[in-house]
Amino acid sequence: MGKKLNKQQAILKYKYEVLPHVVREFGIEDQKTIEMTWDVYLKTLYLDFIIGEFSMKSWRYPKKLLGDLKNYL
Repeated sequence: MGKKLNKQQAILKYKYEVLPHVVREFGIEDQKTIEMTWDVYLKTLYLDFIIGEFSMKSWRYPKKLLGDLKNYL
């Protein structure tokens, strides 16, 4: 089993490894898709035993922490 991530680590991993690809593919205006990819990301982390079930179900999209999406273009 791999290392578990805390919430801050998961957000940073999403911000730098996932979000830039999502924004390039769908654009910064498609907030619904961006937030959906956060949910898919969390489910993937859960299925890979990187976060627990409680974390997957309770962590919400961190809009304030991800800042301005224009930086990801």
